[in-house]
Amino acid sequence: MSTVHRYVIFGPDTALAQMPAKVLEAVKPKFSYEYNSQTTGDIVVVSVYEEYERASNSTVTLTTVIEKNSKFVRVQLKKAGGRIGFRGSSIREEQNIESGFLEFVMDFADRHGCSMQKDTSADEPEE
Repeated sequence: MSTVHRYVIFGPDTALAQMPAKVLEAVKPKFSYEYNSQTTGDIVVVSVYEEYERASNSTVTLTTVIEKNSKFVRVQLKKAGGRIGFRGSSIREEQNIESGFLEFVMDFADRHGCSMQKDTSADEPEE
Protein backbone atom coordinates (compact mmCIF):
# COMPACT_ATOMS: atom_id res chain seq x y z
CA MET A 1 0.00 0.00 0.00
CA SER A 2 1.34 3.41 -0.88
CA THR A 3 0.69 6.69 0.85
CA VAL A 4 0.44 10.24 -0.37
CA HIS A 5 2.22 13.03 1.51
CA ARG A 6 1.06 16.60 0.85
CA TYR A 7 2.85 19.83 1.76
CA VAL A 8 1.88 23.45 1.26
CA ILE A 9 4.53 26.17 0.96
CA PHE A 10 3.73 29.84 1.49
CA GLY A 11 6.07 32.71 0.72
CA PRO A 12 7.02 35.49 -1.67
CA ASP A 13 5.69 35.06 -5.21
CA THR A 14 9.15 35.33 -6.79
CA ALA A 15 10.46 32.43 -4.69
CA LEU A 16 7.34 30.34 -5.32
CA ALA A 17 7.64 30.89 -9.09
CA GLN A 18 11.24 29.60 -9.08
CA MET A 19 10.57 26.48 -7.04
CA PRO A 20 9.28 24.03 -9.72
CA ALA A 21 12.20 24.71 -12.07
CA LYS A 22 14.80 24.57 -9.30
CA VAL A 23 13.48 21.23 -8.03
CA LEU A 24 13.72 19.71 -11.51
CA GLU A 25 17.30 21.00 -11.88
CA ALA A 26 18.48 19.73 -8.50
CA VAL A 27 16.71 16.36 -8.39
CA LYS A 28 16.66 14.96 -11.94
CA PRO A 29 13.52 12.93 -12.70
CA LYS A 30 13.26 9.99 -15.06
CA PHE A 31 10.11 11.47 -16.64
CA SER A 32 8.52 14.90 -16.25
CA TYR A 33 5.67 16.96 -17.65
CA GLU A 34 5.16 20.69 -17.13
CA TYR A 35 2.01 22.74 -17.72
CA ASN A 36 2.07 26.56 -17.70
CA SER A 37 -1.25 28.42 -17.80
CA GLN A 38 -1.10 31.49 -20.03
CA THR A 39 -4.09 33.19 -18.41
CA THR A 40 -3.52 32.67 -14.67
CA GLY A 41 0.23 31.96 -14.51
CA ASP A 42 -0.31 28.69 -12.66
CA ILE A 43 2.32 25.97 -13.08
CA VAL A 44 1.86 22.22 -12.63
CA VAL A 45 4.86 19.88 -12.81
CA VAL A 46 4.41 16.11 -12.65
CA SER A 47 7.59 14.06 -12.39
CA VAL A 48 8.48 10.43 -11.83
CA TYR A 49 11.63 9.30 -10.06
CA GLU A 50 12.82 5.71 -10.06
CA GLU A 51 15.33 3.96 -7.84
CA TYR A 52 16.55 0.39 -8.00
CA GLU A 53 17.14 -1.29 -4.64
CA ARG A 54 19.79 -3.92 -5.15
CA ALA A 55 19.41 -5.55 -1.71
CA SER A 56 15.73 -6.39 -2.22
CA ASN A 57 15.89 -6.67 -6.04
CA SER A 58 13.01 -4.25 -6.45
CA THR A 59 12.27 -0.86 -7.94
CA VAL A 60 10.77 2.05 -6.02
CA THR A 61 9.06 4.89 -7.87
CA LEU A 62 8.22 8.32 -6.51
CA THR A 63 5.61 10.38 -8.33
CA THR A 64 5.56 14.07 -7.45
CA VAL A 65 3.08 16.78 -8.36
CA ILE A 66 4.08 20.40 -7.79
CA GLU A 67 1.22 22.88 -8.19
CA LYS A 68 2.08 26.59 -8.09
CA ASN A 69 -0.63 29.23 -8.02
CA SER A 70 -0.57 32.90 -7.00
CA LYS A 71 -0.81 32.18 -3.26
CA PHE A 72 1.11 28.99 -2.52
CA VAL A 73 2.88 25.89 -3.84
CA ARG A 74 1.41 22.46 -3.11
CA VAL A 75 3.74 19.45 -3.28
CA GLN A 76 2.33 15.91 -3.38
CA LEU A 77 4.51 12.81 -3.09
CA LYS A 78 3.38 9.25 -3.79
CA LYS A 79 5.86 6.44 -3.28
CA ALA A 80 5.07 3.02 -4.74
CA GLY A 81 6.80 -0.26 -5.42
CA GLY A 82 9.47 -2.07 -3.48
CA ARG A 83 8.93 -5.18 -1.44
CA ILE A 84 7.33 -5.79 1.89
CA GLY A 85 8.19 -8.93 3.73
CA PHE A 86 11.18 -10.88 4.91
CA ARG A 87 13.70 -9.95 2.21
CA GLY A 88 12.59 -6.39 1.58
CA SER A 89 12.01 -5.26 5.12
CA SER A 90 15.61 -4.51 6.00
CA ILE A 91 16.39 -0.95 7.02
CA ARG A 92 18.37 0.97 4.42
CA GLU A 93 21.09 3.27 5.65
CA GLU A 94 21.58 5.40 2.55
CA GLN A 95 19.20 8.18 1.59
CA ASN A 96 16.25 7.26 -0.62
CA ILE A 97 14.50 9.28 -3.33
CA GLU A 98 11.69 10.61 -1.16
CA SER A 99 13.93 11.95 1.61
CA GLY A 100 16.32 13.53 -0.91
CA PHE A 101 13.44 15.28 -2.68
CA LEU A 102 11.92 16.51 0.59
CA GLU A 103 15.29 17.67 1.87
CA PHE A 104 15.77 19.87 -1.19
CA VAL A 105 12.25 21.34 -0.96
CA MET A 106 12.68 22.13 2.76
CA ASP A 107 16.11 23.66 2.15
CA PHE A 108 14.74 25.78 -0.73
CA ALA A 109 11.85 26.99 1.46
CA ASP A 110 14.22 27.94 4.29
CA ARG A 111 16.68 29.77 2.04
CA HIS A 112 13.95 31.84 0.37
CA GLY A 113 11.97 32.76 3.49
CA CYS A 114 9.03 30.46 2.84
CA SER A 115 7.05 28.46 5.38
CA MET A 116 6.25 24.81 4.77
CA GLN A 117 3.30 22.97 6.32
CA LYS A 118 2.01 19.43 6.04
CA ASP A 119 -1.40 19.53 4.35
CA THR A 120 -3.85 17.43 6.37
CA SER A 121 -7.09 18.70 4.79
CA ALA A 122 -7.10 16.04 2.07
CA ASP A 123 -6.35 13.16 4.50
CA GLU A 124 -9.84 13.16 6.00
CA PRO A 125 -12.00 10.34 4.57
CA GLU A 126 -15.09 11.29 2.59
CA GLU A 127 -18.50 9.95 3.59
